[in-house]
Amino acid sequence: MNLRMTLSLLAPALLLCFAAPHAAQAQLTLTLMPASQTGSAPGAFHFTGTLTNSTAAEVFLNGDSPTFNGPGTIDDSAFLTNAPLTLGAMGSGSDTYTGSFFDITLPSSAAPGTYFGTFTILGGLTANDQIAVATEDFLVTVPPPAVPEASTTVSLGLLLVLGLGGTVVSARRRKASSAR
Repeated sequence: MNLRMTLSLLAPALLLCFAAPHAAQAQLTLTLMPASQTGSAPGAFHFTGTLTNSTAAEVFLNGDSPTFNGPGTIDDSAFLTNAPLTLGAMGSGSDTYTGSFFDITLPSSAAPGTYFGTFTILGGLTANDQIAVATEDFLVTVPPPAVPEASTTVSLGLLLVLGLGGTVVSARRRKASSAR
């Protein structure tokens, strides 16, 4: 076996040895509760949840990278302000954060539909790492406006007609009695 072939076989193995432990130690579990919300526009949707470190190493939480395909805005200040700077190793007593993560605010112009998003937490084994350590998808659904049931519309129409009819009959009776 020549040197070139040996290096081509060893390079991927070396890459895995140096990169995999770093990435594997930095994986956290993010659970949004609830991850799917429904409401009308304009409206605000508050996402809370739990972030857990089930690894043997302390993990730095250095930021986040939210995405949202709908109209409106994402405010991630709740997570950036309230989450700890690190999550301790599993079993340390400081391995979980439970609280607010972000808010979605939809404008009144938001059309009915389901909008998708992803909340990714960045961090790693040092205060400078910016790798994705946890990711969770979420949904915001704006239902179509409520349409009155046909029976309700018919009933309202019938009441309106009867009410107008009664007014007309009453007016004719008054006119006839005043003419006598």
